[in-house]
Order: sequence, then structure tokens, then C-alpha cells
Amino acid sequence: LALTFELIPEAVIVVDMPGGEFVEVNRHWEVTFGWPKSETIGRGALDLDLWVDPADRDRAREAIQRDGSVPMRAYRMRRRDGRELDVEMAGRVLEDGGRRFAVWILRDVTGQRAAERRIRELNSELEERVRQRTSNLERANAELEETLRQLERAHESLVRSEKLAALGALVAGIAHELNT
Repeated sequence: LALTFELIPEAVIVVDMPGGEFVEVNRHWEVTFGWPKSETIGRGALDLDLWVDPADRDRAREAIQRDGSVPMRAYRMRRRDGRELDVEMAGRVLEDGGRRFAVWILRDVTGQRAAERRIRELNSELEERVRQRTSNLERANAELEETLRQLERAHESLVRSEKLAALGALVAGIAHELNT
């Protein structure tokens, strides 16, 4: 069981209830949060300044005390070096020898969230480009339609001029014949 606890590829912590002190952490906890086991055991989350918003800690703690378990939820937490992490966390109450413990699994999803934000930004940029190109195409289409209308008017004018020129030549020819 201890080996399994250490090999779980997520940070796992065991917290004494109701005191809130860490009783056990796995190696992945140390890697993810930068706190060695020796400096974590016996301390609480507030001592380690883990929560970006301490009210999140209070809500999670109240939920696990009330319901006995907490489904996976997103939180903002802080590493030892101060860097903030996006974390998904779930917990369950465990009783052993008359003592109650909260077992929490914490998954660092910072990279995933950053990628999702970047995808949303790229989609937004792409939508803006599409809007600009659509606007440019609509403007170009309007200009082409206006040019087409001008060409049609010029064509009509040219046809009228040619008709008048032909009529003038005919009149001149008849006038010349009459004179002769």
C-alpha cells in the first residue's frame, strides 16, 4: 500500500481532521509543490501558503466534513517558490483507529489550462481575421458592383452614341442625295 501511495502519478496528501495538519504526502507532492515531506508533515495548508484564495480551502474543508467526499474541482494553488498552479483536486474521508483523515488527490493542470487559454486566444484571433476578411470582401464586392453599374451605364451611353452617329450619317447621306 505504501508503494502504491508513492507510485500514484498525482500528488496525494493525507490530512488530519479536524486539525488540518498534513500526516502523509507522496513523492509527486514534493515534485509538484516543491515542499519536501520533512517540511510538510505536521504543518497545515495555511502554514505552507498553498491556497491562492484561502476561502477555497475553507469551502473544500467544509464540503469534505459535511459530505465525506469532494468531487474533482478546479482551484488555484501556490508552489513553495510562489508560482501559481491550476489544480484539480478531489478528496474523501478515511477513518482509521477512531481518527478521521482527509485523503486528497491533486492534479496539476497548469499546462493544460495554459494550452486551453492559448487555443481560445487563437480562435478569437482567427474569428477576428475572418471578420476583417469578410468585411474586406464585402467592401470589394460593393466596389465591383459599382464598377459594373458604371460599365453598364457607359455601355448604354456608347450604344446610344453609336445609334446617334449612325442616324447622323444616314441623315447626312439622305441630305446629300437630296442636294444632288
